Amino acid sequence: MTKACAITGHRFASLPFGTNEGAESCRALKRAITDTMIELVELSGVREFLCGMALGSDQICAEIVLGLKSQYPDLKLSCWIPCAEQSKKWNQAQKMRYQQIVRLSDEVVCLSDRYTPDCMRIRNETMVDRADFLLAIWNGKPRGGTAATVRYAKSRALPIVLIDPFSV
Repeated sequence: MTKACAITGHRFASLPFGTNEGAESCRALKRAITDTMIELVELSGVREFLCGMALGSDQICAEIVLGLKSQYPDLKLSCWIPCAEQSKKWNQAQKMRYQQIVRLSDEVVCLSDRYTPDCMRIRNETMVDRADFLLAIWNGKPRGGTAATVRYAKSRALPIVLIDPFSV
């Protein structure tokens, strides 16, 4: 049976580098995520990563998974989209990045035709319910969607791998 790892993490505004992906802190975070994903693949047998496709950590992780597919051809990226309108209010560059990831992914699951106040929570909990691990790019603060997803995973006794973007 294929082992899966759900991904949760902060959006750009809550990351130490903001949207400056050229910053050393972003490069360090990407190296930490890559190393952690390789460990999950090689030591824990993960072959599928479930990504919620939000701006920031989610999409960074999705791109890393896509990059790792050359080294691990059986790796699978599943995009878990909370609603069909997820990228509606994003700028053109953000939409293009999103569409590129979706196009290169192995599976796309869209949970709702339209936005609802709880569609993001439902997406996060559904990914956790399907996963064997949770990879959280999280600063440890108790508020927000990432914190709620970590709490939910703990309530389900799911193994959690934490990367603090401020300490890598």
